[in-house]
Amino acid sequence: MTYQDEHETPTGHPQPNDIPMEMVITDEGALFFGMTRFEEAGLAWLAQRHQSGAGLSLWRKPMSLFRLISIALLVAPLVLGGFALAATSASKDEAVAMVKKAVAAIKSEGPKKAYAEIDDPKGPFVDRDLYITVVNMDGVVLAHGADKTRIGTNQLNDKDPDGKEFLKERIDLAKTEPSFWQSYKFMNPVTKQVEPKQMYCERLNDTVVCGGVY
Repeated sequence: MTYQDEHETPTGHPQPNDIPMEMVITDEGALFFGMTRFEEAGLAWLAQRHQSGAGLSLWRKPMSLFRLISIALLVAPLVLGGFALAATSASKDEAVAMVKKAVAAIKSEGPKKAYAEIDDPKGPFVDRDLYITVVNMDGVVLAHGADKTRIGTNQLNDKDPDGKEFLKERIDLAKTEPSFWQSYKFMNPVTKQVEPKQMYCERLNDTVVCGGVY
């Protein structure tokens, strides 16, 4: 790629200053940034040169402060939106740590006190979209950090939108594995959307303690 100034432009063809810049000509075509117009003669000439392989050029004028600010304002929401999404989503490592913390609390404090803490949406076992659930081996929900209406109910036959009996699968896995991951779809408490979920679980006596990420 070369820089081409107005003295190198063939006579009779549009001069670089006639073309409002932020334009890049590449092997794949032309990219335009912040352009308000493009003269037909210039476009035809550049297209002809590009098709004939007569040389690729980069013409560039200094971008005004106004345009820089405009582009920054356009890009910022995309960047910040990505950070915001990351900030509302827990990681798999955080899920494992939370489950182990809950297991330790149940052992040290007893189920009654620990379950009350797990059920508290402002308690130590709820962090963004990460929360703890505890079920017994019959499918009865003993504690739930995102939906208290499930507590005390038997959800053994509960299915996700794809028809997967995820709680039955969880209990079957707990019968043979002391800890494991499982995948299904469930409501994200932050986005309020049904999303793919990965749940980390540990067997504790006749219960299964779990926490998952979306």
